Amino acid sequence: MRLGAIKGKSVELVLLSKENLILWMNNEEEFSKEMNIIVDAEPIVDNLLKAFKIKIKNLNNDPGNDHWHSYFAIIYQNKIIGAIGSKGKPSNESCIEVGYGISESYRNLGIATEALKLFINHFFKEYSIKSIVAETEKENFASQKVLEKNCFNKIQENETILWKIESFS
Repeated sequence: MRLGAIKGKSVELVLLSKENLILWMNNEEEFSKEMNIIVDAEPIVDNLLKAFKIKIKNLNNDPGNDHWHSYFAIIYQNKIIGAIGSKGKPSNESCIEVGYGISESYRNLGIATEALKLFINHFFKEYSIKSIVAETEKENFASQKVLEKNCFNKIQENETILWKIESFS
């Protein structure tokens, strides 16, 4: 198990530093060597590239709060296959928004479901979060299924669907 990792049955979440994000974004091969792990995730382009840049900016503006602003690498069979993370600090109501994605070849195996479960349990337990929300496209049935399996409920439906889970305590 890696230092600071959140370990599940078949998935491990490892919080990435700002330096890790920059290296992954700019040179995946060097990032893979630095992490001593194979990277088999989707390429960092388009919307994901924008998200990485926002996370790096937020990490620069709010040092020491990596758990709110960075990604956790999703590790499966000793490969980084995706990422999951909070989209920022909690609201006044102690609510955060989660975003996640895994490589297409690892979908429909229960990996995203397990990664989200680890994330939820960690943030509810360690940071006293009261609720977590997620947003999906109407056509993204796989992500909707992941949220449903993790006890999220639909709370709003417009162009996208907003989901929410309340703390277990």
